[in-house]
Amino acid sequence: MARTGIWVGLALLAGCGQSLAGGDFEGDATVRLQGTVGLPVGDAAHPSVGALWLGYSAAIDPTNGIETTTLPVTSVHFPPSFSFDLLGPPPSTGYYAAADGRIIPSAMRIARLVLFDDQDANGLFAVDDAGQVAAPDRLLAVANGQMVLFIESPPDDAASLDGADMLLSNWEAASRGYHLLVLDTSVAPPDFSGRVVPTDMAVVFVPAGAGAAP
Repeated sequence: MARTGIWVGLALLAGCGQSLAGGDFEGDATVRLQGTVGLPVGDAAHPSVGALWLGYSAAIDPTNGIETTTLPVTSVHFPPSFSFDLLGPPPSTGYYAAADGRIIPSAMRIARLVLFDDQDANGLFAVDDAGQVAAPDRLLAVANGQMVLFIESPPDDAASLDGADMLLSNWEAASRGYHLLVLDTSVAPPDFSGRVVPTDMAVVFVPAGAGAAP
């Protein structure tokens, strides 16, 4: 890809795709995201989208257990726009702990999305011990207000978890497959709380400095 100016205010629209999950998984294990442009964040040789899959104690220790996957930009047009895919389930799923240590009875995974420059063009990125995007790759922008949620098995009594400080505020909407979360800005980090919203809602990325603290 030729060097190009990358602009952010990145809006993502999630659409349906073919499920790639095996076994008895009943849900959509793919999601296609469409990006558009907004504010300048500088030049990038290999703009890519990355998912930081948070560890299961993220509400207590946000940098512990992060796994990463790269979602390469698959098309670029002018005015600047692109598409990319989450293909299949995340690297792993498991049971998260709430901020007070209670285990949430749902096998799932939650990710933050970042836009980064894959400067060594290896199709990968990593984070350091502080949870920051590691060199030689360079962070361009982050989605501070939203996360991606993947549910492998929802809780048996989802409604009973609503309002219980268990990472989601509307568990009854968290069916199997991918979801988009909007974060509650009143919850102080490292704890967080998200609400499942329609996947066609715009996800806003904002320019970022060096690194990416989750």
